[in-house]
Amino acid sequence: MTPVGRVRSSEGWSVVVVGPLTIRYSDDLGDVDVGAEARGGRRTGFELYPESLAHLPRERADLVVARVREAFAHAGWHLRVAE
Repeated sequence: MTPVGRVRSSEGWSVVVVGPLTIRYSDDLGDVDVGAEARGGRRTGFELYPESLAHLPRERADLVVARVREAFAHAGWHLRVAE
C-alpha cells in the first residue's frame, strides 16, 4: 500500500500513513511506528492506539501522539486517539 500522504514539519519531524494499521512518526531520534486503524472511505481517517507506544518513555510517547495529532490537523485528516 502506498502512503496516503506525508506531513513534514519545518522543525524536522514527519508523519506518514504507511498502511491501514500503521502511522510512522520520524524525527532526529529515529522512526516510531504507531498502531492505528483506518476509519472511513478515503483512508484519511484513523484511530490511533497510544498503547502501541508503551515501550517508549512516557515523555517521548506523549510527544509522538501530540505531533501526529498536529500533522493530521494540518493535513485536514481525521484522527481519534483511543483512550
